[in-house]
Amino acid sequence: MQIIDVTKLLVPKGPAKTFQQHLAKTQVSAAVLGKLETMPDPGPIILLNFVRWRPDRDPTSYMKYGKVAEAEQGKEGTWQLFAGGAIHDLDEAYGFDDSWDEIAAPLYRRRAAYGVANASPAYQAAIPDRVAGTYQRHLYSLVDGEQLLPASLTIQEIHDKEISLQVAKGQVIIGEFLRFKKWGGKENYQKYGKAIAPLIKQAGGEIVLSVDCELPVVSEELWDHFVMTRYPSIKVYEDLFKTDGWIEASRLRRDALDASMAGAFQGQ
Repeated sequence: MQIIDVTKLLVPKGPAKTFQQHLAKTQVSAAVLGKLETMPDPGPIILLNFVRWRPDRDPTSYMKYGKVAEAEQGKEGTWQLFAGGAIHDLDEAYGFDDSWDEIAAPLYRRRAAYGVANASPAYQAAIPDRVAGTYQRHLYSLVDGEQLLPASLTIQEIHDKEISLQVAKGQVIIGEFLRFKKWGGKENYQKYGKAIAPLIKQAGGEIVLSVDCELPVVSEELWDHFVMTRYPSIKVYEDLFKTDGWIEASRLRRDALDASMAGAFQGQ
């Protein structure tokens, strides 16, 4: 995978105090669009989106934008692998950032399709609803790379088979961004993956994706890898989290990661 210096594309940290700062936390900058347009475009990508709604977690304005965006993206052959609402008020011990309200994972057949959909008149006309309805976004492009966990899907397979992730009532999707420690982080995470993969399977869970984080489209942080897992219920995950095997494997996780950001979501 091409190495790209993207640190200057990051959104400044901290709460937005002006309208321009708010736009920076919710809109894709010209610099990022320019980078997307000039990068190699060899195959499908996922643009993984965490969203915080406003005001007071009311999704009305954002959903108005979302209907238009989905229609315009669909014209370019884009579809959702998964979209879901966050599970809030979980025990902090599980490590979830439950301040997010939604996850969306649209697959684009080519990177260029994102720019084409964004440039359409209908999409541009819907942006004010996104601005009004969004407190903050975290948007990252994901690409196939080294599978650090034994995942059931790749982005290419999702594209080729036109897969949308089926999530039954009660099931939970966990999406997690990872940043590895500089020395030995990835290697320790692979060891962690080998330890937890059979535990997840025994509990009836599934590692759906283990893919590389390519470009911070709207992000305050740089990430290395993204993992998506599916569990029969949040209780199954909570019970697994407390097992001796999981606790022992967590030592390897601590040795592997510099930082992480995870959310738990249900289908909608």
